[in-house]
Amino acid sequence: IGSGSSQGFIFSAYIGDQSTLKFLITRVNANGSILWSKTFTDVDTNHYLLGNSIISCKDDGFIITGWVTDSTYHSEITAIKIDSMGTIQWSKEYNVLHPYACWGMSVKQTLDSGYIIGGGLKNDSIQNGAPQNSCLLKIDVHGNIQWNRSYYGNNNFSYSLDVLQATDGGYVLGGTNFDSLPGVSSSIYLVKTDLNGQSGCYDSAFNLFQNNLAINSDSIGISNSVIISDSIAMTWISLDSIIVTTLCSNVGIEEIKPTTSSLLLSPNPFTTSTTLT
Repeated sequence: IGSGSSQGFIFSAYIGDQSTLKFLITRVNANGSILWSKTFTDVDTNHYLLGNSIISCKDDGFIITGWVTDSTYHSEITAIKIDSMGTIQWSKEYNVLHPYACWGMSVKQTLDSGYIIGGGLKNDSIQNGAPQNSCLLKIDVHGNIQWNRSYYGNNNFSYSLDVLQATDGGYVLGGTNFDSLPGVSSSIYLVKTDLNGQSGCYDSAFNLFQNNLAINSDSIGISNSVIISDSIAMTWISLDSIIVTTLCSNVGIEEIKPTTSSLLLSPNPFTTSTTLT
């Protein structure tokens, strides 16, 4: 669910069964009356288009991230930009080399009017117990890749659930971490990066390629009503204690610059070693 710029809401869902699955986007006004509703499908009928996060943009349009998957469940990150009426402006897919797969979980517009996508990355060739990493993908206002990083938190099983841009221009990635701490089956995973996605702690760039994504878009009839088939009540769970484990700290230090000479560190931040010049 996202908010429209003019006191309304926009939400995404799925209709159909596995053989006829369609990605649905519906925009409603403040009173819940439908303004428009459209379905989106991959032109390749062997692929399923899935959307996971939708937000409003500075130009009054919207952007959606998710993934496209085939019959073998290999997935690739997607980004779809639409205008205020749901017309596609551009659509991209971002893929890694086999046997790796990736998917988008959240998207935010950045200060430079581009977008940051948080998601996951894993090796599809390992069926059970494959390490899964969180990842960030930075794209410009037209969907072109600017940089990407994966965060493997001590080579465990983690993925990003949300991302936002901090006031210093860097990014904060939040997600879930599995089987990384003794006696703990899962934990909250939090990563702070600089403007280029570098955290200085268990992160690296990975090969990612972009292609235009061909999508069919169809308007559907408006009934001005929405039927909710299931609802789940969620409550806060109180825990007696929370275990906090810091994977990296003090990964960068201030450079000393005397008046007579300079002392520089490279790389900075660093994890294990650096060079003084």
